[in-house]
Amino acid sequence: MKDDPRRERGKARMAQVSGLPAFDPPDAFTAATCDVVFGELWQRPGLPDRERRMITIAILATRGLETELGIHLRAALSSGDVDPAELMELVLQVAHYAGFPLGSVAYRAYRSACDELGLEVPSD
Repeated sequence: MKDDPRRERGKARMAQVSGLPAFDPPDAFTAATCDVVFGELWQRPGLPDRERRMITIAILATRGLETELGIHLRAALSSGDVDPAELMELVLQVAHYAGFPLGSVAYRAYRSACDELGLEVPSD
């Protein structure tokens, strides 16, 4: 799919959303993710990035997907779309609506992202 505009849009958007360098997908799974999730879904005009990030983080947190959650938390904080206080509120919502164990997973990923980026975690 070399020179496919959707692939190129997807690679650029995946890098922007994830905060990772752009790369050529090495396999069919990664190519489909690049093309569909980032080449189409994250390109749609209906929601700003901030809301897409919050929705994505909340879904990953309620699924307990700590690795993917960490990537999206770091990217959201690094981009400035979401600040640490807002993400603490999201973690609290997850803990109370999805259950404490999933909230704990979200909290650990959140703390790790803040620590890695040198950001202060709100105390209350």
